[in-house]
Amino acid sequence: MFPEGFKPGLSTLNILYEARNNDWSIEAIVSRVTWPDGQGAVWELIFPDIEEVRGLVPASESGLPKNVPMEALTGQTIRVKVKGIDKENNLAACSRVEVVAEAKERLLKTLVEGEKLDALVRAVLARPSRLVLDIGGGVLVVVPREKAAYNRALPLNAQYNPGSLIKAQVEKIDRQEGIIEVAPINPWEKADFRRGDFISGKVIRVYGKRHVLVEVPPGITGLAPYPLRKTINQGDQVTCKVMAFNKAKKILHLQWGDYRAAGNRKRRQMG
Repeated sequence: MFPEGFKPGLSTLNILYEARNNDWSIEAIVSRVTWPDGQGAVWELIFPDIEEVRGLVPASESGLPKNVPMEALTGQTIRVKVKGIDKENNLAACSRVEVVAEAKERLLKTLVEGEKLDALVRAVLARPSRLVLDIGGGVLVVVPREKAAYNRALPLNAQYNPGSLIKAQVEKIDRQEGIIEVAPINPWEKADFRRGDFISGKVIRVYGKRHVLVEVPPGITGLAPYPLRKTINQGDQVTCKVMAFNKAKKILHLQWGDYRAAGNRKRRQMG
């Protein structure tokens, strides 16, 4: 008998049994990619609030495009369906294939060419250089560098960060073949800065003690020299001063500006 007002919840394993029996998809995190006994790659999953149970997803059930390796999603959140449960060993056999297929079917019915949408950067891959975008429900679209790069001089991993949300446009829909092609919308088209502007941004790369790459709205990157009197780390939020901006050539040069000193100078000029 439970205390008055107490509502017993499902045990952790029962949650997985409920998901399996009702064909529900559940959230999981790819905690590890391993190759057991030299065989094919397998995802090991952890489930939120179900610490003692691990999920396993073989490559054949990953739902990934052929040119996206399993390790590209390490540490990322995905949705899977539970296909089997090993109660003794606290293991759950899972699949992402149906989740992706259902989402792709919905997208093929609703998307139209020319439509703009939000896309999540899942990975930036090399050899060949390419961008992996999640356009909804785990449906991944691989975009080659020639379509993804908005700055030819910078590597893709300096232009995009996994986990960031960008705007993309649907370029092709083939409902018969199940093909969806998208391309990122060039953020430089909406950029408008003037020399002397102060802008906030995020440090996305530090090149030793020489240069710092800063991402500023609407998603473009500018180059600043490494500051002489302070330490800068990747991920820092910073304030910079615009020294040069050229939209056509995709150039944004920044300097570490003291907006308080600038404000004092302006007030003196006005006074």
